[in-house]
Amino acid sequence: WSKQGGFEFYLRDGSRGDDLWARVAEAGKPYGIGPGTPNYIERVESGLVSYGADTDDVTNPFEMGLGKFMDIDQPHDFVGKSSLKDIRDRGVTRRFMGLMIDGAPFQGTNEHWWDLTSDGAYAGYACASAYSPRAQSNIAVAMVKTDVIDRGAQVNVHTETGIRTADVVQLPII
Repeated sequence: WSKQGGFEFYLRDGSRGDDLWARVAEAGKPYGIGPGTPNYIERVESGLVSYGADTDDVTNPFEMGLGKFMDIDQPHDFVGKSSLKDIRDRGVTRRFMGLMIDGAPFQGTNEHWWDLTSDGAYAGYACASAYSPRAQSNIAVAMVKTDVIDRGAQVNVHTETGIRTADVVQLPII
């Protein structure tokens, strides 16, 4: 939920988590190290994927820009290999993108996906949105149809408070 540096610890014995937490907290005191919270705005700015929040049951790695992390031409077989090859060869019909959305700053975030339209037709959905002080704009991450991206078209974002216009941009936004 952040593009900040950091560490994750995985314990073989999960019952020792409280002990590990106490040790890290004690060692970090002289350096001002303490607990933090996810930074929602930074997640949207940097295009970090939240599984389930940004994806649906048919989302694939190529749509999310993760194809470079797969070696589907390896000699070993694995579940889904032929389907992934088909998707790669056929190409995707939508991609995970950023949106720069016009209008007054959002006062909160979207609790549900917002539909996107372009030229009156469905164009995708905005998954997560926020006002970004750094971009000085409302922003969102969205799943956008590739024909809309290829045309460089703007999209209409159907929010709870009305329709707003947005430019489709590459991620990360910042």
